[in-house]
Amino acid sequence: MPKPKQSWKEINGRKSQRYAEFGREQELLVETFLRDAKDGEENLFIEVVRTEPNSPEDEQGCDFIVKRKVNDLILERAFGITISQKRRRISKGMHDAPQFYVPIGFNTDRFLKKILDLFESTQ
Repeated sequence: MPKPKQSWKEINGRKSQRYAEFGREQELLVETFLRDAKDGEENLFIEVVRTEPNSPEDEQGCDFIVKRKVNDLILERAFGITISQKRRRISKGMHDAPQFYVPIGFNTDRFLKKILDLFESTQ
């Protein structure tokens, strides 16, 4: 008996689910990395918050909120991450918060510099 054909909607739905799961895993890696930067010797951040999936902040493109002390002021910056270059381009146009592409094995030094650059305009 032949296998029933699958619709493109089913196939793409499963692909979207896989990408979402992988994206959440990348968010966890980024969260761990940012918390290490917060708790490390340099204490780069005062606070690191990962927003809840599908929360109002997440819907606005803010996956993370970081706080840092700059010139005796406590500043807060929010940003989003994605595992897809295409999705980054789309999100960049939809959201005011900066959007960063975070692929497998992302360069942590370069990523940290991008986050710190969010605070540069106020120094």
